[in-house]
Amino acid sequence: MAKYQASNFLTTSSATAQLDDELNMAQERIAELEEQIQQFTGESTSITSVQKLVLPISEINRDPKQVRRWFDPEKISSLAQAIRVNGFRGTVWVRYLPDGTPELVAGERRIRAAIEAGLDSIPVDVLDVDEDTAFTLGLLENLQREDLNALEETEGILGLLTRRLHCSQEDVTSLLYQMKNFHAGKSSESDERFSIVESAFGSVGRLTWLSFVTSRLPLLNLPEDVLEVLRQGQLEYTKARAIAKVKNAWQRESILEAAIEENLSLNEIRQRILQLRIGTEDEPEISLKQQFVDNFKRLQKSSAWKDPSKQEQLRKLIEQIQELASPPR
Repeated sequence: MAKYQASNFLTTSSATAQLDDELNMAQERIAELEEQIQQFTGESTSITSVQKLVLPISEINRDPKQVRRWFDPEKISSLAQAIRVNGFRGTVWVRYLPDGTPELVAGERRIRAAIEAGLDSIPVDVLDVDEDTAFTLGLLENLQREDLNALEETEGILGLLTRRLHCSQEDVTSLLYQMKNFHAGKSSESDERFSIVESAFGSVGRLTWLSFVTSRLPLLNLPEDVLEVLRQGQLEYTKARAIAKVKNAWQRESILEAAIEENLSLNEIRQRILQLRIGTEDEPEISLKQQFVDNFKRLQKSSAWKDPSKQEQLRKLIEQIQELASPPR
């Protein structure tokens, strides 16, 4: 019991120190992010804290499009315990929408910890910023965090570039591959937006545009089950990319579970994949029926059902299945 209490005290103390650091650095962060946004957009931006309020958490509009989508439950619980002991010390930034609704700019993790700690209201800093600045500010704030996983970082940087270049994510991706081909001498087609992209990566400061194209963009093409594990921060992206090469969904899921539960190294994962290939060399190709069953299971677990952009594809797929399953006339 004493050992547990000591461990719990150390965890809480560590979380409390983290909250104190966040509080002390809040104003410095505003100044730093203001400078980053100016570098990123090329325009002068003023971010001012107009007032400090205490707001009911239920009244704060929390944007579901934020870059961070998964939060470690243990870390949230640790922060919640620190809040119970020492009160809420973190800084949450909000802005007011035209209709008077407070909208979260940054601080989702702290809000979740506050809810778990049983708080109904929290102190906030109200920022006087427009929608575009708020979006950029939230993304840049999250991209500075060391615990942001590779997929969240990739999606966050793409989100920033779509804002900076005023185009879709698909157009940004295409432009990045065009840049890679141009710099490799495989294409003579230049674009004035290349310099904007280079400047944007310089202001973010996480990695170069070339390493982003080479090592991060391919993550978006991984199977949905691998993406979900990545999004939850359960696996490093280098291991995820290796596992994604396993085409059979059942075998891939088996290796995914083992990699997480047994904390397999990258070499151990590659060995297991190699054993799978050796063990199946003499086996016949997977039947169409089994491929359908495997992929149907994946589809059931995927987020495609909630994605409006994929609804029409799903409807057409269902119609095709119904037609195939109908008895011959």
